[in-house]
Amino acid sequence: MNQPSDNLRQPKNYRQYIAPIIILLLAIGAAIYGVLQTSAEPDESSNHDSSQTERPAKSATAESLNEVERDFPDADSSSQEALAVARDELETYVHSEHSLRLLLTASEYGHEFDESAADFALEHLNANWEDEAYYYAELVMQEYPDLQQAELQKHMQHEPEGPKFSAEQTDFALSKLD
Repeated sequence: MNQPSDNLRQPKNYRQYIAPIIILLLAIGAAIYGVLQTSAEPDESSNHDSSQTERPAKSATAESLNEVERDFPDADSSSQEALAVARDELETYVHSEHSLRLLLTASEYGHEFDESAADFALEHLNANWEDEAYYYAELVMQEYPDLQQAELQKHMQHEPEGPKFSAEQTDFALSKLD
């Protein structure tokens, strides 16, 4: 009579469901916030001046663009926009010259600047690509502390989806990591 009944169930461990539920709630909250922000933005199309040139959907910040227009008044608007986008990107993220060119010219990133605008941007960006390589290597090593330097070097230079830093830039970064 004192034996546990098969009809009584053991309590279930619900902890395994907490993280997915929290993630789902955060995603729903972010979606709602995005919808509210979008609906709160004024409709710019109603006050559109047809004499102004429209910019791509993902454009540079107005401050960056104004600075580029002031510094390079003779450049065409596409080149100015590309340089402003490149400056904003480099201030926010770590890039190689290859990854930044790809971001500026590939349609999947929303810009689709032509090669001459990308060339102008990269030429006038005044980026220190060796430092960018170092920052990149440092971030990778923080994320993957057990990664061997030979693997990191291969990734930085040769991986199809990698940043494709030059050998000199990669060597500089790896020497600074030591």
